[in-house]
Amino acid sequence: MSFVGVLIGKSTAMDKSKLIDLLSKYDKGTCTKEELVLLYRFFDAFQDDNNIWDTKGIVEKERIRKELSKKIKQRIDFQERNRKSISPLWKVAAAILFVIGLGAMTKMLLFQKEQPIEYERIVSNDMGIKQVALMDGSTVWLNRNSELVVAKKFMESEFREVTLHGEAFFEVAKNKNRPFIVHSSGFQTKVLGTKFNVKESNERTEVALIEGSVEVNANTEQVLLKPMKKAVFGYGNDSIAIVEMDMELELAWMTNDFDFKNTKLSRVATILERRFHKKIIFEQSELPEKKVTGHYKNESLNAILLSVTRAGNLDYKYEDKQNILIFEPLKNNSM
Repeated sequence: MSFVGVLIGKSTAMDKSKLIDLLSKYDKGTCTKEELVLLYRFFDAFQDDNNIWDTKGIVEKERIRKELSKKIKQRIDFQERNRKSISPLWKVAAAILFVIGLGAMTKMLLFQKEQPIEYERIVSNDMGIKQVALMDGSTVWLNRNSELVVAKKFMESEFREVTLHGEAFFEVAKNKNRPFIVHSSGFQTKVLGTKFNVKESNERTEVALIEGSVEVNANTEQVLLKPMKKAVFGYGNDSIAIVEMDMELELAWMTNDFDFKNTKLSRVATILERRFHKKIIFEQSELPEKKVTGHYKNESLNAILLSVTRAGNLDYKYEDKQNILIFEPLKNNSM
């Protein structure tokens, strides 16, 4: 139904005849300036009747507003092209239309039922890393025991927003018109297109930037992060700390390729802890300073530990499911 039909169908018997005449002239483009103002005033009064606009009516009213707006713009543009000045009455008409538009939009927001947002929860278990392809072309790698929450209408909102619990690496597809936002505990990371790592724990949240730029927000503080820097928020500190980022260590949880070249055992242990989610303990205080060399690709933790400890005449054992002890066999046996 045209907007003419909608208005006529809702008008009263007393003004219907005049309204039909006005709308007919409006559609033909023969309305005088005074009649145009009168038509807008009628619509202004007409839209204030809350009983008229049910849910379907709200949609119709918005469509009418847009159509009226389009027509008045076309007429103004036509006059501009012909270098004719707009009379005060035309300006009044445009101003009235603007007020009508604000009223219509406000009522739409007030009376329209708010639809609940539906989310998809993507969870990784203890077995390994989970790769997630988002609808915008971005890719997310979830570390073990992490969760990514994404709105089902992810592509329809103004921002590309997700919520992270745990740790993930993001490779965000560039879109300058729709920023990508990651929500984590007390922290918000806003990007246009870049690669970065977010780690959330009970104690703190960390954002490490690999390339591009990101904006991090916590409380009222806002910081622009540069590549190879890490933002840290937590541990009872209300401000964001910026520190140097160790990329090898930061992304160790994602890799299956380790290249140790005369590397201290202390660093080897830290990297393996990050990747395999275990705690490595040294029995003797001098052991962390020992150095090892080796290249390991797609190897299990046990295979790497066996090679590393044998190269240094050491041994290892599981104290329990979570803790691994590295020791010197002779010293251990003599105790």
